[in-house]
Amino acid sequence: MGRKKKVEQVQEDSLQFLKDYLKIQKDEYIYELNFEGKTIEIYQYLSVENKAIFVDLVVAGSFHSEKDIVVYKPIYRDLLFKFYTLKYFTNIELPDDDFTGVYDLFIKSGLYFEIVKNIPSDEIGYLEDMVDIAIDEEFRIIEQENTFVNVAKSLMKQFSEMDFEGMTKQLESLKESELIKGLMDGKLQ
Repeated sequence: MGRKKKVEQVQEDSLQFLKDYLKIQKDEYIYELNFEGKTIEIYQYLSVENKAIFVDLVVAGSFHSEKDIVVYKPIYRDLLFKFYTLKYFTNIELPDDDFTGVYDLFIKSGLYFEIVKNIPSDEIGYLEDMVDIAIDEEFRIIEQENTFVNVAKSLMKQFSEMDFEGMTKQLESLKESELIKGLMDGKLQ
């Protein structure tokens, strides 16, 4: 057998070993929880792609625009983290439009806590850390966008695209703007 054949055989053997190993390991990455007569599959590992989606969804849902200002809502961070833990780590079908109802139901029933105690703590810890890092980054971006210079640039751009009547209306609406009040009160720099 030539050198090239040997290399190909080693690669083929290695690939087959990996396939066999993953087939055996697949069952080890799913924990089955029996809760009130129902079997719930709890995944022990979340792919990197799903971790990134998980983090993005929690962070995006934790910030809301109120008038001219983006506001962080820590209760949504907690609620969404728990909701997406259920959605991504189990085989339970959850509605995307009623996460508060789902949250209340799973917390009241105790099922959320049963599920989480059967997910490796390093998986949950990693996601907690990544969400916190992403939220800190979002704060940094918001702070940068809300500096006086950036607000002034934004206003100048808006004014340059308006006629005189539009500018007058915009100036009138700015009197009530939370962003302008923040600038006037010295909250923005």
